[in-house]
Amino acid sequence: MIHVDTLPVDVADMIDWANGFKAMHGLSWEKFGELVDIKAGTLQPFCKGNYAGRNEDLARKIFKFKQAEESRTQHQAGIPVEPEFFECPTTLRVRAILAEAASGNMTAGGLGPGMCKTKTAQEFLGRVSPAWMITLDELTYDVGPVVRLVENAIGLKSNKNWASRVSADIIDFLRKKRALLIVDEANHASRKTLEQFRRWHDATGVGICLLGNEELITRLETGKERDAFGRLNSRISERLVQNMLEEDDIACFCDAWNIFNPGIRALLMDVALRPGSGGLRECRQIITKASVIATQDGGSLELAHVRWAYERRAIRIIR
Repeated sequence: MIHVDTLPVDVADMIDWANGFKAMHGLSWEKFGELVDIKAGTLQPFCKGNYAGRNEDLARKIFKFKQAEESRTQHQAGIPVEPEFFECPTTLRVRAILAEAASGNMTAGGLGPGMCKTKTAQEFLGRVSPAWMITLDELTYDVGPVVRLVENAIGLKSNKNWASRVSADIIDFLRKKRALLIVDEANHASRKTLEQFRRWHDATGVGICLLGNEELITRLETGKERDAFGRLNSRISERLVQNMLEEDDIACFCDAWNIFNPGIRALLMDVALRPGSGGLRECRQIITKASVIATQDGGSLELAHVRWAYERRAIRIIR
């Protein structure tokens, strides 16, 4: 990239480029102005060649945007097309407990990182109806926030303020449905929240699939709260616990990404199966970075690019 703050910029060239970019992307002047950080009332006369102010300053700003846009385009060109979804042994297991929940039961899955549980759940939403999915985190772990998450997910729009009253409306709504509720990152749920899911299931027959990491299953089965989860455990008809991928999972990943170089496949296999690995998510990050470097080199993706990308994931300079 060129530093242009003190260099001359061809104003006419920038006007032509800006008009072409706007037309190619079908942008309004307001939207285009937001992208280049120039007010629409200033940008439009500049691009029409009748701006009375300092045209050079605007041309420099557009030139900087042009450089950034070209850099983004070059970066994206080096990234292989990511498959929207691909099946592998692990995704089929996750789908199995989702299907069991869709039949009106409660199920639970505890999986390690990078095992496609979230993508599998999202893909499953296109297979059954009605079905909804919520995702918990450190801020939405307790009953009140979760009630609101479910309310929004199912499109209830209750006019009640108290969580208990909204929950009653949720029950009335779900009683009329044969529905599925998927709870992702359920390991964040408090004990009261997990019990609330059980109550909704008991009161309405809604199928519920709790998805999270291994901590979720540990809490239910052997944690210090296991006695308090007795009623919940008795309602879970199927559970899946998996802390690592299989070789066939990585092979399916490589096939889906059109990676057939034996050396690259072997390296990804080694990375994904190591203890503490980020699984297929880590493989994706490595291939994405390696593909950018391969494009900059002007060639195809090679083992050296992938090895470099893997090594760059953890740079340590220690005395």
